[in-house]
Amino acid sequence: MKITILGSGSAYGAPMVFNNWGGIKNKENPKNQRTRASVLLETNDGKSILFDMGPDFRQQMNVNNVQVIDAICITHGHYDHIGGIGDLWRAASLLKKVITVYCSKETLGIIQSCFPYMFEDLREAGSNYVFWKTIKHNQKFISAGVSLTSFYAEHGRLKSTGYRYKNFAYLTDWHEVGDKSKSLMKGLDVLLLECNNGTLKLPNGHADIQVCMDLIKELKPKRTILTHISARVDHDELTSLLPENVEVAYDGMVVEL
Repeated sequence: MKITILGSGSAYGAPMVFNNWGGIKNKENPKNQRTRASVLLETNDGKSILFDMGPDFRQQMNVNNVQVIDAICITHGHYDHIGGIGDLWRAASLLKKVITVYCSKETLGIIQSCFPYMFEDLREAGSNYVFWKTIKHNQKFISAGVSLTSFYAEHGRLKSTGYRYKNFAYLTDWHEVGDKSKSLMKGLDVLLLECNNGTLKLPNGHADIQVCMDLIKELKPKRTILTHISARVDHDELTSLLPENVEVAYDGMVVEL
């Protein structure tokens, strides 16, 4: 399988609006330039699953020369993870194929409130190619012929859905993970994990490095990649604090298993 980290940034990207770099020290390091978090999974049998469709969707597709999407899995209903859904009809129309979006019932309700026209019978180009399907937490389901397992974590007032495919799992926007979800995250070769706050402990429903390292110690994945990094965090500074089997993601990073 091939995993492409399309976007490694948090809700506001890096630099943020008005070219504000926050706590980033090295502005010349391209790994400090981050679009909103999104991941593309390509299986060995040619299926492409997109995790999250944020406001940088069009840019990420074009920069990474993505040619096809077979399904989309949404983690939760915050803007930086669903802001690109307005492009979905056109994307499906250009591909001339059905795209099914999978998410929890809670997340679908948020999407419906943000994009009500996507659920009306407008017969706009691409609308007949888009389907919506709710999934439960902690269960196996089939997405475009690919077997995935869902699990969840607490993210402030929301629940964020994580996804596992074979020996790879993705969890973003979290601050606490229950025992059932942890059991579904064991035995991994690669864990892609949010570390939004870096070294800072903040009451914002996101993870910091200590919380991440505690989870990594418990789950024991062979390799962990920290993503959804805010502009508070400098890539090299965070990297310098990590053990050998943990690293910091960057836009365009590719992992092959």
